[in-house]
Amino acid sequence: MANYIKDIEEIPCLKPPQETFVDDPTSLKDIHLDELTFDLSNGLKTINNLHILHVVYIYASFIKFIIKLQEHPQLYDKFRQQLLQQLEEEASQSLKMNGNKTNNETDVASTSADAAATSSLESPPISNSNSTSTTNTLDSSTTTLNTDELSDKSTPTVTATTQIDDDDDGKTDVGEYTNGSGLSDIVLERSDSDEVMFNDENIDNINFNYSSNGENNEDGGSSPGNYIPIETLLENFKLNDPNPSKEDITMTNSNIYTTNFSKSIISEIEYAQRVNHSTQLSKVFQLIKTPNLPIDQFLLRIKQYSPSISIPAYLHSIFILFKLTTLLSSVTLTTNNSYRFIVGALRTCTKLLDDIYQKQSNFTHVVGVNLRDLSKMEVNFCYLINFNFNLQCLDKTLIRFLKFEFVKLCQFVKSELNDVYNEVVDSF
Repeated sequence: MANYIKDIEEIPCLKPPQETFVDDPTSLKDIHLDELTFDLSNGLKTINNLHILHVVYIYASFIKFIIKLQEHPQLYDKFRQQLLQQLEEEASQSLKMNGNKTNNETDVASTSADAAATSSLESPPISNSNSTSTTNTLDSSTTTLNTDELSDKSTPTVTATTQIDDDDDGKTDVGEYTNGSGLSDIVLERSDSDEVMFNDENIDNINFNYSSNGENNEDGGSSPGNYIPIETLLENFKLNDPNPSKEDITMTNSNIYTTNFSKSIISEIEYAQRVNHSTQLSKVFQLIKTPNLPIDQFLLRIKQYSPSISIPAYLHSIFILFKLTTLLSSVTLTTNNSYRFIVGALRTCTKLLDDIYQKQSNFTHVVGVNLRDLSKMEVNFCYLINFNFNLQCLDKTLIRFLKFEFVKLCQFVKSELNDVYNEVVDSF
């Protein structure tokens, strides 16, 4: 007779169940930096599938790496020059690709123009300038446009009447036009107040009745196309960015973003070199004494007591700090000012990106500052970045930062400062 075990814990020496690599982490100890950078660089981890603990880990490791890297000025300058050189190369390559594509499109356009000119010589003319005359007759009830017959009698005259349903099941003529030479003119019938009033709520219920002198035009060469309802147009067409520039039309989306991003960062660097108020604006972020709470635990506290902050807001604040500390080289992070820089960056990005966020008074208890200092940090942080939060193509900017800049930072610290890298990894 077989014995069944009711509880699995009764089995001796049974290995406890473990989470697989696809499970979400439950703490920062479940995350390893090497695996995370591999997933980010290969696209396995993106903004859409990052867990909040992954974001906290990225935030804390970024702050620690930047602090250690800025303590070594030569290595910091080396890493910064590598990033700036890459931006310049991307901008120049995008411009070259744009120039080559523009030349190719110009050649194609000229070839098609020559072909169109050749075909136009072979095709018969559309209308005869000496064969048409227009007479306008305006009455109190109707307005019509009559066109004389063409010298060529082969094309029949087509008359279209536009009608709209009224409430009394009648037909109200809105306009008529005569298509005799392939061209059509619509003349609306005007009421006494020179307005066309639609009494029916369904103003899109329009019927077009086409006639060709009482006979159907089987060839269909000169009859206008059937009426397309607005609902069908809205379903079939999508609205994109209006009025694209001439340069953007000849470039792909990736080249457009790369060029615009590189130009924006280079212009910000030039402005930061000319106007530098970072020393004065950074005073509010400086603490007299370093808190006993580590950076990662400080971020976990914000995550616990401010759960409404979204992952894009966290990532956006990391990118803004990366731009300030590395690309613009306007701020030097230390263990004393990094806490308040996190608060200023995270609070401003939350107000920009999130619809729901905590009140100022509640958030002061979370981060441990008073209301006046919190307002000062937000204002000074906006002036530090010159109110440029790089909101254009934000999703691509964050994807680029996670896939390239952050991974490159980790690889650079691991190759140049291996002891620091191991120390940061072991601190979680």
